[in-house]
Amino acid sequence: MFQQFFEQIIELCVKAGLVWGKELYFDASIVEANADYERQVPRLSEQAQALVTDLFGPDEALTLQQELLQKYDGRQLVVRKNSYRSQSKERVSLTDPNATAFGQERLGYRLHYGIDGGRSRIILSCLVTPSSIQDNTPMLDLAWWAMFRWQLPLKRMVGDTRYGTIDNVVAVEAQGIQAFFPLHSETAHFRSRHKKFAASLFHYDPEGDAYICPQGQFLPLYHADYQQQRFIYKAPAKVCAACPVRSKCTSGKQGRRISHSMFKEVLDRVQAYTQTATYQKAMRKRAVWVEPRFAEVKVWHQGRRFRLRGLLKVNIEALLKATGQNIKQLLKARTPGKLLQPAMTVAISSPFSCHFSTFLPIFSL
Repeated sequence: MFQQFFEQIIELCVKAGLVWGKELYFDASIVEANADYERQVPRLSEQAQALVTDLFGPDEALTLQQELLQKYDGRQLVVRKNSYRSQSKERVSLTDPNATAFGQERLGYRLHYGIDGGRSRIILSCLVTPSSIQDNTPMLDLAWWAMFRWQLPLKRMVGDTRYGTIDNVVAVEAQGIQAFFPLHSETAHFRSRHKKFAASLFHYDPEGDAYICPQGQFLPLYHADYQQQRFIYKAPAKVCAACPVRSKCTSGKQGRRISHSMFKEVLDRVQAYTQTATYQKAMRKRAVWVEPRFAEVKVWHQGRRFRLRGLLKVNIEALLKATGQNIKQLLKARTPGKLLQPAMTVAISSPFSCHFSTFLPIFSL
C-alpha cells in the first residue's frame, strides 16, 4: 500500500511534466538503525534460543539469554579459516535482526535512490537494504523497474565508481543505454606492489588477437577462463627468459601473462565516454543532483536514523519520506516563487485529494 502511495505521487509528477526521463542518477547513503550495537550475539544463538525455549520454557530462556548478553561484549574475535566471512554472517542483532554493522560499531541500513535527471529531481525508485549490501547490487533492479513502470525514454544512467561493475555496465549497454559509470583504472607504468610493468603498457592487437609487450614481443591467446569471464594471453617462457628487462616484467618461470575481460569491447566504449563533454557534464551534475536529496531527508525529515525496526518497516518509513520529498516538488511546481503556508498547501493539494482518499486508512493506523 505504501508502495502504491509512492507510485501515485510519481504519476502525478509525470502528468505535471516534472519527470524528464532521459537520465537516471543512482546513489546510496547509510542510515543508522534503531538498534544497539552491543546487543549482538553469534548467529548460532538463534537456533540455540529456539531449542532452549522448547526445553526450559520462555521465562527461563529469557534469563539465559540475558546472562549470555552479559558475558558477550560484542568485541570477541571471530576465527576465520581460509575464507572471509563478513560480520553480518557471524553476528545478529537481537533488537533488529535485519540491521548490519557499519563504521565504528554501529548498525544500519543502506538507502538507495534512483533520481530523474530533470530539474525537479523526482525520486523514481526507493529501496532500503541492510548496510552490508553494496550500492551496485540492487541498481539494475531499480533501473529496470523505473524504466518499464514509467516508460522512460532513457538515454543514459549515471553513478559513481561503485556502480561501474562489469555486470552493471554490460547490462545497461546491452539495452542501448549509455552507462556513465567511472571504471577502475590500472596504475600508470608499474604495479605499486611488485614494481613490475603494468598491463597498460602492453598494446592489444585486435587483428591478431594478441598483446605486444614494451619490447615488441607477442603474447598470443593462451586460454579462456569462463568462470572469471576473462581471456588470458601468455608469452613463451623462452622469450621472456632471454628478455633484457625480464626483472622489470615478471619474476615467474613461465612467460608473462596478461588478461582482459570477455566484454573488453563494451568496457572500452564506456571508458571512451569519459572524454566526451556529455559525460563530464553528467558527472558534474551528479555531484549536485543526488547528494542534496539525501541531505534533505536527513536534515529536514529525521532521516539520519530509522525510527522503525525490521526491513519491511524501514522500507515503509523510507517510502513515506521519499514520497514527501516528491510532494514538495509537486507543490513547488504548482506555486512557483511563492512561500507555501499551511492553508495554501491544503487548497493547492485539492486537485489530487481524491487520490489521497484511497490511502487515508493507512494514516489512521
